[in-house]
Formats: sequence, structure tokens, C-alpha cells
Amino acid sequence: GNRAFNERPCITYMDIPASVEHIGKKAFYLCTFLKTVTLNSSADIGDSVFAETTAITDFNIYCTQAPPIANEDNAFSETTCQTATLHVLKGYKNLFKTAYGWRKFVNIVDDLEPAGIHSVKTSDNNTAVHYDTCGRRIELSQKGIHIIQTPSGASRKILIQ
Repeated sequence: GNRAFNERPCITYMDIPASVEHIGKKAFYLCTFLKTVTLNSSADIGDSVFAETTAITDFNIYCTQAPPIANEDNAFSETTCQTATLHVLKGYKNLFKTAYGWRKFVNIVDDLEPAGIHSVKTSDNNTAVHYDTCGRRIELSQKGIHIIQTPSGASRKILIQ
């Protein structure tokens, strides 16, 4: 929610799980010791979420879509955009170089590996395995886009509502 971790100097690392859909206004505002942020979903990022949070050195995004940002002028501190490294999945650097809000980062590198759908094998020949768009295994009942790997190794996408 809004101001969830506002002015918490003890936070140095934040791993935002895939279940988070929205990061509220000023959620990490003035978290002066926050150095590393890992975002595992394409959650909407509200106004001033990381404003005045100037110690960030690494921002890791494990998504194939650039998380939407409410206002690119105040989502991140200018210091963060100039000095932090934005780490994205291999092959997605150009997407983030042009994406609203994310394009303000000077240092963007595509050095992250996805959570590996390409190497998963199932032991049960009759069971398909479901993954989210970031490559993490999910339950069949979870709403959203599913990438299904069939017992034969074929993959397909479906939408669960």
C-alpha cells in the first residue's frame, strides 16, 4: 500500500514477490539504506515509490514486460537513475531502454537468467506443468497467463480467469 516502507532506514534489500500487483505511492520513499531491489512481477509502480531513495546500486527485474510506472519523473531518484544498474532478463535490454520510466536508467544490462522453463522435466508422464510469464512454477488455480509444458515437452500459453 501507500507508504508501506516509507522512511525505514533498516531496509537494505527488498525482494518483491510475483504475487504483488501494485506498489503504492511512496512505498519506499526515503529508505536511505536500500541498496538492492528485486522485482519478480510486472507490478504497477505508483508515484514516488523510490523517490529520495538514493543508495540503490542494483535493481533486478525478472519479467518479460516492463512494469508500468505511474510517473517517470518521480518514480526513482535522479541519483538512482544515474548510478544504479538495472539488471533485466537476457534479450530484454532494448525493451527497458525505451520503456516509460525505465528508460531513465543510464546503466541497463541484460544479465539475468529466467527461472528456466527450457530445462524443466516432469516425472509424471500424464501431468502438464504450469509456469507464470517469469518462468516460476504456479498452481493451476492461479489467475493470469499460464505457460503450460505438456508431458511431450511442448509448451503453450493460456489465460486463467
